[in-house]
Amino acid sequence: MHEGHRQRLRDMYLQNGLHAMPPHMVLELLLCYAIHRKDTNPIAHRLIDTFGSLNAVFDAPVEELIKVEGVGEYAASLIKLIPQLHAKLIEENNDKAICYSDKEKFMEYAASCFTGEKNEVFLIFSMNNNGSVLKCNKISTGTKHSVHYDNRTILETVFRDGATTVVLAHNHPAGVAAPSKEDVNYTIELIDLFKSVDIRVLDHIIVSSRDVFSMASSPKFNLYFLM
Repeated sequence: MHEGHRQRLRDMYLQNGLHAMPPHMVLELLLCYAIHRKDTNPIAHRLIDTFGSLNAVFDAPVEELIKVEGVGEYAASLIKLIPQLHAKLIEENNDKAICYSDKEKFMEYAASCFTGEKNEVFLIFSMNNNGSVLKCNKISTGTKHSVHYDNRTILETVFRDGATTVVLAHNHPAGVAAPSKEDVNYTIELIDLFKSVDIRVLDHIIVSSRDVFSMASSPKFNLYFLM
């Protein structure tokens, strides 16, 4: 009985795509590949009921996912793989096509690089003279409220990429997309560091779950990037 239902789910997806499927059916189909010989429909419903939405399920930590009845380590790992795979594909497809001059597209791309991150992460986009992205580098991962970095690692990374300009970026998973006093101090410190090696910092992007903030576009902070 379960195998017949699974085949119907697969047929529905192959014929009409995910857009035609309600959230619980999307999860139900996905779970079929991690949970065998078991009806995944009630598990999918429990996940939606527990976290509130499909997006929240994919954002949930593994340790919270496995607390849901029927979800084991394999299923939780598969669920967490999906948003990170999506972010990886965007990175691979867009790294060299993204240019800082297209600010709206760049901001969307920067935000996508933090998909699935539950702690603060510090990234540096290595770029050429034209502001085209050479590579997105994850420098360090911190806690929910802070992240620190090592200057030597930063310089080694951008030198390796052959960058002549860079954009800094980090996220505020537990807050709003606005720089703290510490963020401002870090930004000034890194602008000075890069200036000493003839590399220009174009911007510092801050990403939250609801918004994206560009320090270089803010009248309050843009002078730092003109130095």
